[in-house]
Amino acid sequence: LPARRGITVPYDGIIGRLTPLAAERAKRHDLPAVNIWLSSPAKGLPGVYSDATASGKLVAEHLLNRGFRYLAALLQDDDIGTDLQAKAMKAYAEEFGYEGWLGTVSLAECTTHAEWQLLLDTVKRWMDSWKLPLGLLIRDPSWARAIVELAKQRGWNVPEQIAIVATHNDEIHCEYPEPGLTAVEFAEKQQGYDAAKMLDE
Repeated sequence: LPARRGITVPYDGIIGRLTPLAAERAKRHDLPAVNIWLSSPAKGLPGVYSDATASGKLVAEHLLNRGFRYLAALLQDDDIGTDLQAKAMKAYAEEFGYEGWLGTVSLAECTTHAEWQLLLDTVKRWMDSWKLPLGLLIRDPSWARAIVELAKQRGWNVPEQIAIVATHNDEIHCEYPEPGLTAVEFAEKQQGYDAAKMLDE
């Protein structure tokens, strides 16, 4: 979006993962905007978001029904959705009398090899405290693949002893290689329709 007023823009509204700058410029150009990014730092915009709390309960139910008595979550810094999922997992487990919540670790997104190595070192130290069988929610499917390999190095079987649920279905990481990863499938297409309806209103 152009910074100055009075410049014609070739559209009538915006749906997107909106930053504060995008929100401010949309307002400057009198463009209605609908946010679809739950963790967006842009405040005061209408938005359409997936129900992270409901999906967290679903993940806990899935894992507990399959005999995983310990649960934990590997989150990403400043990601409201996965934080809500983890809290819902813990609350659901406690509601049914399970006391095997092993906590959460929150990591920054990696952009360099050194940061990736630091992430792996943090996860390895955390794994020293794990109890099995463990059901694990993981924010990033690429992190999940790394944990599969780290578990193998310890002689832990995936998914028999460690079951991994990714917070979103990235088919490349979730389907290949074996073992496949379970993932939460959000209704993103429906979210788009709902956001378009909100924009129209």
